[in-house]
Amino acid sequence: AVERRMDKRLGELPVAVIQLASGAKWPGADALEKHVRDRLPATHVPVDWIEVDELPRNRSMKLDRPGLRALIAEKA
Repeated sequence: AVERRMDKRLGELPVAVIQLASGAKWPGADALEKHVRDRLPATHVPVDWIEVDELPRNRSMKLDRPGLRALIAEKA
C-alpha cells in the first residue's frame, strides 16, 4: 500500500508499506525502488519503504488508511 507523508519542505511524499507473502524474503529497498522507478513517474516512486507483518485492516477487512498513516508517522 502507498500513502502520503507530509514533509515541511517538499510537501506530500509517497511512502510504501509492504506486507510480504508468506515465505517471501525482503528484496531490499534498492531493488523495490528500481522495479517501480522503471514503471512509475518519479513523483510516484516511494521515498521510504516499510515492511510490516500485516497491513492495518478495518472490521470489513479493507485497508485501514488512518491506521496506515499512523504507522507511517510512527516509523518516520
